[in-house]
Amino acid sequence: MRTAVGCAALLLIGGGVAYATGTIGPFVGPDGTISACVQKDSGDVRIVAPGHSCRARDEVSVKWNQHGIQGPKGDIGPSGPPGASPGPANVSVDCAAGQSVQQALDANANATSVNITINGTCTESVNVDRDNVSLSAGAAGGLTSPMSGAPVIQVEGRQVQIQGLAIAGGTGVSVNGGWLQATDVNISGGSAAVTVDGGGGGNASVFNSSLSGTQNVVDAGPGGAVQLGGDNVQGSSGGFDISVSAGGTVSVGQSTISGGRDGVIANPGGSAQLFNTTVSDTTENGLFAFGGSIVDSGGSITGSGGAGVSTYAGGYADLSSGVRIANDNIGVSTYGGRILLQAGVVIENNTGDGVQVSSSSSVAAEGPVTIQNNSGNGVHIQDNSVASFGSGDQITGNGGLGIFCDSSPANPLIVGPPAPAGVTTNCNHG
Repeated sequence: MRTAVGCAALLLIGGGVAYATGTIGPFVGPDGTISACVQKDSGDVRIVAPGHSCRARDEVSVKWNQHGIQGPKGDIGPSGPPGASPGPANVSVDCAAGQSVQQALDANANATSVNITINGTCTESVNVDRDNVSLSAGAAGGLTSPMSGAPVIQVEGRQVQIQGLAIAGGTGVSVNGGWLQATDVNISGGSAAVTVDGGGGGNASVFNSSLSGTQNVVDAGPGGAVQLGGDNVQGSSGGFDISVSAGGTVSVGQSTISGGRDGVIANPGGSAQLFNTTVSDTTENGLFAFGGSIVDSGGSITGSGGAGVSTYAGGYADLSSGVRIANDNIGVSTYGGRILLQAGVVIENNTGDGVQVSSSSSVAAEGPVTIQNNSGNGVHIQDNSVASFGSGDQITGNGGLGIFCDSSPANPLIVGPPAPAGVTTNCNHG
């Protein structure tokens, strides 16, 4: 018996022939498992049909199949690709119903972009600290500050757009390292309208908008950049219309600037460019290169209580393309800086001197430049300062001399080409 059973067992272990012939088919379970009972003392094996029980007293049940026993669990494979990202979120905020712009931003933090339409005026401070955000005006859409001294909107993200909103109070819009484009906005009623801090390369572009404030209306901090186009910038005597700090830049095109202490002030290391822009009615200077640089082409500078254009302590101003400087106290003055006049600049009808040069400064007129009908001298050169003119320049109709130089111990000079023909002067020509 043992031999027969052993042969059967070997036959089953050997595999395929038994299955093919059906010799042991009745002993194979539906899952391919073969069952047997092993006698405890002798080790005799007897194959049993599926579901058959061994004798508990002297037999042990064993099972096997063609596939062998299950091996240990393998290592976990690599993660699959991430699922699809959420798409853009388009949200409407009803301020009258107590809804909040900040809540709408926070609730859609995982969206690829967030486009919020604001209906009514929400009183809140909004922090945009993510990229790809648009805030647009719906019906009478706006934001007003809940407190003074803080921005109504702070922008830290990039590709942030503001369209058509009325923004009131606080410090207006502050860009701290973010990138902002604002169009058709009205920012008023606060100490500032747009402030750009250069941390991380802050940048603000503001077009076709109205900006006002009681202190610095537009302020480009260190490393910050501001572009203005088609804007109305209205300041007060308590601050500057536009201020640029070291490393900051401001570009202004086809805009109006008025009402501030200085229309544009460029501090040491800061620079400003103006194109076809009107600067008017400032309490001190229209343009003030206070150690920084200002380039102005086209447009006009009128109604300044100080000078239309002034440079100081290393500051530089470049005026060209027909800039008109008129009806100011002094037309152009420099105190330790440099001024370049060229390409059709007109300095006229000022209540003092047309051009005033002092504190070892220099003015170069590279014509044609017209200096006419000023109540004082056409050009007044003091101490060790220097002025130069070209033959195409015209200095005429002024209340004093065409070119007046202070007497000794001052040592003012006209250098370069001869002074324009017919100009009255008491100056030496170096």
